[in-house]
Amino acid sequence: DAENLWLNLSTGFIGGGRDQAAWGGPKGSNGALQHFEATGKKYPLVVKLGTISAAGAELYSYAPDEDGPVSDPKLNEHLRFWGINALASEKTEKTTAELEVDANAKFEWSAIAEAGAKLVPLAGAGLQGLVNLGNSCYMNSVAHLLASVPEIGRRYHGLLDDATAVGGAARSLVESAPTLADCHLAQTARLVSALRSKRYAKPADALIDPALAVADRPTLPAEIATQDAAATVAPRRFRTLFGRGHAEFSTPRQQDAAEYLLHVLDALARAERVALEPGGRLATAADAADAEAPRGPVEYGPYDVMRTKPTEKLFAFQLEEKILCGQSGAARYKPATQLMLELGIPSDLVPTPDDAAESEAKRLKLDDGSETPKPRVGLDQCLAAWAAEETIDFTSSATGLKGVAAKTQRLKTCPRYLLLKINRYYISKTWEPKKLDVLVDVPTTLDLSSLKAGPRPAGEQLLPDDAPAPAAAAAAFKPDEGILAQLLGMGFDENGCKRACRATQNAGAEAAMEWVFGHMGDPDFATPYVDEPAGGAAAPSEGPDPDKVAGLAAL
Repeated sequence: DAENLWLNLSTGFIGGGRDQAAWGGPKGSNGALQHFEATGKKYPLVVKLGTISAAGAELYSYAPDEDGPVSDPKLNEHLRFWGINALASEKTEKTTAELEVDANAKFEWSAIAEAGAKLVPLAGAGLQGLVNLGNSCYMNSVAHLLASVPEIGRRYHGLLDDATAVGGAARSLVESAPTLADCHLAQTARLVSALRSKRYAKPADALIDPALAVADRPTLPAEIATQDAAATVAPRRFRTLFGRGHAEFSTPRQQDAAEYLLHVLDALARAERVALEPGGRLATAADAADAEAPRGPVEYGPYDVMRTKPTEKLFAFQLEEKILCGQSGAARYKPATQLMLELGIPSDLVPTPDDAAESEAKRLKLDDGSETPKPRVGLDQCLAAWAAEETIDFTSSATGLKGVAAKTQRLKTCPRYLLLKINRYYISKTWEPKKLDVLVDVPTTLDLSSLKAGPRPAGEQLLPDDAPAPAAAAAAFKPDEGILAQLLGMGFDENGCKRACRATQNAGAEAAMEWVFGHMGDPDFATPYVDEPAGGAAAPSEGPDPDKVAGLAAL
């Protein structure tokens, strides 16, 4: 390796970084990461040699609980130990964040057009892009989704989209904010108003062909460069505020857009609770929006249909799960309120690739540049797989015997806007989470009537509620030795592995593995494990303590 070299600050080992050539970055041999793994994963802190200067350097931690950029207040001292004078050093390479920004700026957008067609630049209200702040595409996509919803536009911007001024509702929320940087309503209003109005929309004569290289792109004319339309929308305050206090969204790492959307809706719901009361800030903003309403009918009424409800209600729906006992024929219905419908990729249409086939596909791509066509599946097929009947193991509360049951899911209610998430992740044979590379075809219209929950059959018997097993008679839980051995073989803490078996009731190694991935950061993950009764609690006493009862009676 001649570039992209990283120094391990604990051992002094110098090795290549991760290979970033796939997105236009430097090549790498992964030597620094391999050294971290070969030394028992004890020394995670590395620094990129080419970025060392008096101003600092790029540091990275391979530790599983960090796995991202970090800071070192004693960096100069640690570098001096290895004979490096940071104050006399000059930066010769770009940081990973700078390389990502360059890659985004140089990306050939025409390559993603269908059939190789060239994309046509557009301008106007609702067509304003967002600056990539570094791994912020998940946030930008969520912001565009929210701003595109008419009711959210009315609540946080106003009724006049085709105008350069800030909307009446947005102006009211910003001006009434106790502290602008700490107000979720105000920051949402600023972002939604910027995306829905024409204030930052580029004039048609200022649009730049995205196929042009960055160096060949013309500068904006002087009369345009002085206007708001020459500015860019970079939601830094929005990102900081909504990520504050969150273990993942407060970091500069890439995140899941669906999880972030639910997080934003939850944060807004808490902030809107008081603001929706009579005389509250959202009620006042609604009045300000009504005051600027143009003559004639307005889409969705003079303001919005959600005037007294939190924004998340636009997406809320009730799911109904039905379990039909195969022994007694009785049924059980379980309702649940959701904001998003999660769909999987049908395994019978797109089988999960094995590691050998995946490695061969990568080898062919590197050898001759050929690429295996990606599998395709229709969204209607994903919905049909979600709604299909599933046979599950089931202990009947009617007979008390183990058997099977038929499980189905339906929509009991339908929201104004249905959010769909396609789950592409799976666990490989080497127990690694991987993403299924598949294209999902989305039709312009979709019939969801088959997903609607129908009336319950006349005379249908319902299953009795499960009777809790007596805690006193429960035996101490014992982790399955086979499952425990597989988890320990992967290097996880023994106490955490036992807790995984306990939490999943020895359901299998895969279920225990998923539990470990989700709870590795728990404070008690590696604390000594103590066997408890299978019911999870000590057996209750036969009755109340007579002495305590007498003491309470004396009061």
